[in-house]
Amino acid sequence: MAAGYPSPPSQVLVAENDALIGLNLQDELELGGYNVAGPFPTCSASLHWLKENTPDAAVLDIHLSDGACVELANELTRLEVPFAVYSGELEADALPAFKDAKWINKPANKDTLLHAVAELLALPERRHG
Repeated sequence: MAAGYPSPPSQVLVAENDALIGLNLQDELELGGYNVAGPFPTCSASLHWLKENTPDAAVLDIHLSDGACVELANELTRLEVPFAVYSGELEADALPAFKDAKWINKPANKDTLLHAVAELLALPERRHG
């Protein structure tokens, strides 16, 4: 990257079944300088988007409109996309597909959300290129 030129913004997939929460996540991430894919209200919509795209990170609720998004978590893991769970559930009760995810308890303020996404993007195993 040439000096003086900013790097392109990272893309964050958002999967959230509650429309207001999804739009709020989108707004906060965009204000934080990220491009947002979604918010997707269903696991199937998220998976469909992933067939053609790979985000830099993802924020997802465990339960979407079409059920638990275990398949989405597994696909993100397969693609080596770091993700955070944004949920009101207790982390200790999480399904195995979510055990290694960064956990953000609902409701979270903007700074907590942006800090969590920045941590995901800084992970050494994150995809490059």
